Amino acid sequence: MARSGIAALCCCVLMACSPELDWRELHADEGGFKVLMPGRAMMASGPAGGPASGNAGMTTMWTAESGHALFGAGFTDYGDDAVTHIDASRDGLARNLRGKIIEDRDSRDGDMTLRVIRLEGVASDGAARVMHAQLYASGHRLYQIAIIAKPGALTDNDLETFFTSFKRK
Repeated sequence: MARSGIAALCCCVLMACSPELDWRELHADEGGFKVLMPGRAMMASGPAGGPASGNAGMTTMWTAESGHALFGAGFTDYGDDAVTHIDASRDGLARNLRGKIIEDRDSRDGDMTLRVIRLEGVASDGAARVMHAQLYASGHRLYQIAIIAKPGALTDNDLETFFTSFKRK
């Protein structure tokens, strides 16, 4: 009896340790990058900044939903230097989330300019959301890697797994 109780406890512990997110490597050949997504990703394209933005470039984005979070990775090609579009992209993210910028810092990642952003806001259903985003500018291309989630829905490990998995090919 004691052995079966220990075996049952071990099974419960192992199940509790199994990852909630089903990480899969996405190879975005069109965008020249790869990233881990927590499930099957769906692709969509449209004008950068939405239909009213005119001729600013086309954005291609892959998204995957898992639990209470939406993960996205994509790119936009511009006719000029992508660095000049980082602020507008950040501001667009804040508008979409009806949020305020909590963190906004510049960095470098090899030959790319990196902007790390964290926003707090509300979703279209009125629920509180947090967004973690990284914008990478390289030449005419701007990469956007982001997560929108309920506050506390993701662990630091989930965030690190997603953001450190982004690699240009």
